[in-house]
Amino acid sequence: MLKTPLTAILLTLALAVPAAAKEVVYKCEVRPRSTDNVIEEEMIIGYDAAKQSAWVYTYRIKQIYGKPLDANLAPRDAKSVKLQWDLNRIPSANSNTTFQASYYAIFRPGNKRVSVNATLHGWDNQSGGSGKCEILETKFRS
Repeated sequence: MLKTPLTAILLTLALAVPAAAKEVVYKCEVRPRSTDNVIEEEMIIGYDAAKQSAWVYTYRIKQIYGKPLDANLAPRDAKSVKLQWDLNRIPSANSNTTFQASYYAIFRPGNKRVSVNATLHGWDNQSGGSGKCEILETKFRS
């Protein structure tokens, strides 16, 4: 299972994300429903309700891109938003190849919950998971 100390991700995040006035940063603990390692156990979400913008950051995103990814955001209802992003060049654990996946998350900032799903390109299966989030009080920017 891919796992790294959250402090390492947060240190990188502090240097990688530009300042935003009303952005709230959440650390989410996700319980995957499968053992394929497509859904990671930790993710960080930056969400700005006023600007209707969001980004996501995981250890795998850090490995591939070195910085958070902007997520496409679509309001669902008064309590939730849908975040979408794609990952390319995901290293395969079983060979020297890479694969692509499309992710979406239903994020409920009010009750601090997230549900994440991923579709691997070229495969029939879907991976998913859900969990709780907490607001990070860490100051990321000056």
